[in-house]
Amino acid sequence: MPEVKIKKLEKNSEYETCVAIQKEVWKHDDVDLAPVHHFCIAVKTGAILLGAFVENELVGFVFSFPAVYEGHMAQHSHLLAVLPEYR
Repeated sequence: MPEVKIKKLEKNSEYETCVAIQKEVWKHDDVDLAPVHHFCIAVKTGAILLGAFVENELVGFVFSFPAVYEGHMAQHSHLLAVLPEYR
């Protein structure tokens, strides 16, 4: 089993890989994918975007953003995707 490292994603190149992972995992049209600019602004405003790396390759990610739920601050768990060969 390969070693998996988890780290915060903060670069446009990493966001672009998240878009590619979404395309492969869900096969959605581009209009239904979270785009790079969405990740960029969300991370700057409190979102959590973590990547799973195997040998320096981004193979999956998890994404949540700030929300208010029943009057309390929360994180809305929005996306989680892992390339099929790493599940």
